[in-house]
Amino acid sequence: MDDTGRLGPNRQTSYSAQFNQRVNVLGHRGNIFTRDQYRDNVILNNPLSDYHVNQVTIGYAMPIFWGINFSISEQINFLDEYNIPDTSTPRVLEYNFDYSNQIKNTPFFMDLRFRIRDEAETESVNSFMSGYDTTELSGSLYYRGYENMEIYLTGSFENYKQESLLITTPRVELQFLTGVRYLYDTKIRWSAVGSFEGVVFKDLNGDGQRQPDEPGVEGMAVRTSDNREAVTDRQGYYVLKSVSGRKVSLMLDTSRLPYGYVQTTSAKQELPIEQGVTRHVDFGVTPRSGVTGIVFNDVNGNGKYDVDIDKGVGRVRITLENGASARTNNLGVYSLSEVLAGPHTASIDFSKLPEGYLPEGIPQV
Repeated sequence: MDDTGRLGPNRQTSYSAQFNQRVNVLGHRGNIFTRDQYRDNVILNNPLSDYHVNQVTIGYAMPIFWGINFSISEQINFLDEYNIPDTSTPRVLEYNFDYSNQIKNTPFFMDLRFRIRDEAETESVNSFMSGYDTTELSGSLYYRGYENMEIYLTGSFENYKQESLLITTPRVELQFLTGVRYLYDTKIRWSAVGSFEGVVFKDLNGDGQRQPDEPGVEGMAVRTSDNREAVTDRQGYYVLKSVSGRKVSLMLDTSRLPYGYVQTTSAKQELPIEQGVTRHVDFGVTPRSGVTGIVFNDVNGNGKYDVDIDKGVGRVRITLENGASARTNNLGVYSLSEVLAGPHTASIDFSKLPEGYLPEGIPQV
């Protein structure tokens, strides 16, 4: 063994791959993540200590309710040690509940965390696990009533139950910390580097929020304030990596909108850049159409406009459910432009009907 505690010169080979996918479950947007890492470790002067391991991790994270975030992950290691004939599978299953929020409108903020960690088959020293099943409850309280200063109180309770046969004693840890953090401006500036991704989507209901059934729009360009550009793929997805600075303006190139489309979200969004963070920013667009019709005196009462019999009624106001309105001309014709595609309900202003007239039904357009 050398002075650093290692068994001698070693050679390590590793590779990894990971995958992340945003999903929508019961109206909550979450993230599925997987990671596969292979590591081969060779001790050059002690081959009995050689091993290789394939580590597979899969998990899911999502916000649930009241600002609480939930995540679950499982890691399985397929461990082959050259001095042990069988493959072992050290593994760990972990649940996390996290909450962070300001306490109403006060300068107090709080963080809470509850974690359960369940390990299994951790006897090998090459499992790199603690050998304990852990339950943790921790929390922090912050006072941020002063500029550039924060007073904090943190506490944690951790219960360790032995899982490995090599560990015989459970333990409990209780910890409290308090202190003051003060921010001093050194006048030294550096640029954060972050990334942005999102979807340009067809906003079918015009609410500015992407729904699961609203498809992406291909071929749209999203630009940064320093003229970097990303074009959406067939799913409407774009990504801008390694954007540097304190903040950036993301802009949807409206000149590439399909004919008749308008944006339902702001075409320009100014956002801070956070170091190493990928932010998700969507842009909504929707086709605009028009509504036109005629208000007429239904002489024969058949509910249809008969050119030779019925006569249009002028100066009647027609209003859609979104507040858009128009007044009929002398021929009874009205027209509403710039209307979102989809079903609408039109209503008549009864006070403007000529004396003796009554409406028939509620028009659906």
